[in-house]
Amino acid sequence: KIGFKGKLLGKELFLLVLYISLLLVRTIISTRIVFMDGEMLQAVIAKDKKALLRTLTIWLLIGILTAIINSLNKYLNQTFALALRTNINDYLMKKYFASQAFYKIAPVGGRKHCIANVDQAITDDVALWSTRLSNLISFLGKPAFDMCFFSSMLFNNFGFWNQFAGMAASYEVGKLLHYVRPNFSEKIRVKGSLEADLRAAHAKIIAGAEEIAFSSGEHRERGVVQALYDKFRSYASNIYLENFRYFCCEEYVTRYVWSTIGMLQVAYVAFSAQLPAAETAKRVVVLRRIMAKNGSATEKYMRGVKLIHEFAGVTSGLMAVVNSLKTIEVAAAAAAERTELRTVANCDPTDIAVEDLVIATPANEILIKSLTFRLKQHDRLLVLGPNGCGKSSLFRVLCGLWPQRGGKIHVPPNRDAVFFLPQKPYVMRGTLREQFHYPDLALKPGVTDEDLMDIIDTVKLKYLVDNAGGLDTIEDWGEILSGGEKQRIGLARIFYQKPLYAVLDECSSAINVEAEMAIFGRLCDLGTTLITISHRQSLQKFHTKLLIFDGVGGYKFVENFKEDELSALKQRRDSLALELKEVLKGLGEDWVADPSKGEVEVGDMDDDDIEEFHN
Repeated sequence: KIGFKGKLLGKELFLLVLYISLLLVRTIISTRIVFMDGEMLQAVIAKDKKALLRTLTIWLLIGILTAIINSLNKYLNQTFALALRTNINDYLMKKYFASQAFYKIAPVGGRKHCIANVDQAITDDVALWSTRLSNLISFLGKPAFDMCFFSSMLFNNFGFWNQFAGMAASYEVGKLLHYVRPNFSEKIRVKGSLEADLRAAHAKIIAGAEEIAFSSGEHRERGVVQALYDKFRSYASNIYLENFRYFCCEEYVTRYVWSTIGMLQVAYVAFSAQLPAAETAKRVVVLRRIMAKNGSATEKYMRGVKLIHEFAGVTSGLMAVVNSLKTIEVAAAAAAERTELRTVANCDPTDIAVEDLVIATPANEILIKSLTFRLKQHDRLLVLGPNGCGKSSLFRVLCGLWPQRGGKIHVPPNRDAVFFLPQKPYVMRGTLREQFHYPDLALKPGVTDEDLMDIIDTVKLKYLVDNAGGLDTIEDWGEILSGGEKQRIGLARIFYQKPLYAVLDECSSAINVEAEMAIFGRLCDLGTTLITISHRQSLQKFHTKLLIFDGVGGYKFVENFKEDELSALKQRRDSLALELKEVLKGLGEDWVADPSKGEVEVGDMDDDDIEEFHN
């Protein structure tokens, strides 16, 4: 249904009908060639030169037509498969990039409806499915027609009982193959899954090559990849061994046992008829060729049955992706309806507000039990808390990446009004200019390269343009740029997009403090409301509100935050740390800082240790 776009009449049906028609024409032509083979042999035995020359001339002319039809059949086979693949690809891409399904379908964080190696499913499996379906027509549909067509000819030449006896004997012998035929569909599915796991392991090594090299982890990674390959090799070897056993039986039955039965049928007719030698030779050749065509059709049909099993295996994997995408789409629509009922009341359209919001992971692990705060335009919120407490999770819920488990949310209805900037901004292969105006396909109307260069200068990346040779330089920037340069590009996108809100998740952790201070100063001048996660003390003065998570499901929201209030919190922290040290000393224990765990003595604690202390 997806391959035909849900409609019966269309380009795909036209290609299918034309393809099937030419396959049937080829069968009729091959029948004529069979009779001509007999006529040529008859002419040779009778020493009739004119008849032989006439037959050869016609045979050569028919050969031209046959060559054209055979080539056209291959072209239509490939074109039909490509049309199916295009329709399925369009359908999957529409679903894959709707409702952020590309994120939600990934097997991360205990999500439901996730698919492992989805990249293989929407590329290789779609291509394989389309090709297999197109091939089934020539490996199953045409052989079925040929079997009926040539069997009817054999009934006319052999007589009913002769042909019936031959078919019954062939059928009984062929039943033996059923007992040695492997479960091709399941084996193809598992083999494809193991190949995908192996490819995914190599992809992870490529993505983390630098980290692995720094850690000298090549031996471990080689062990992981080798174990996956050994698992694949073992399974593939078992499949090939089972195929060897089956094809040995199939080859012997279809080529020799059935040929012997056919030869007995032909011999019976030849011995029974009282015809001249030339006529007898012609008849024997024609019957043998017809039987060979019928046997070839039967063999192809049996191969087609094997293809059905393989096709079913590919289909099951592809349908798992389709069903997951449909489920995500339905869940997103239902979540949108619930969101309308879970909207904070009395909010300006440009406000961001949450009320009694429950933040939980896709695996239903509760991070924040009940969160309430409200931000208006030009507010600037600093979010603090230990690692894993729910800081980034809050923004995933606000963005809609994670489901809203409870409570109410209000965000500006225009998705472009809120710009989310993660710690590792996405950069891709393309021109340097495209990195700065991502995700726009081109610069906004009215924005020139001079305007873009002003933005680039603001984030201190003018040297990058000079070194690259201009904004039109095409590179794989994800492999070239440093972490700090990627973060500056991410910040440049805020100046380019000029959103109402900018959600910054450790977006400047790899940038030196001086550049960070200058960039945040310009962000404040831009008028964009900031929601910032950062461990750096230097950013406190750029924010007017404070949200602190305690790491155990609680929080504190400071409405009118001042920098001296955070200093008071630090002093309280140090006081509690000293009291804890005295208690341990009274119990006969001593708190000795372990640098390997990131611990420091109380007197050595500085501003950057606040989050570690919370942990």
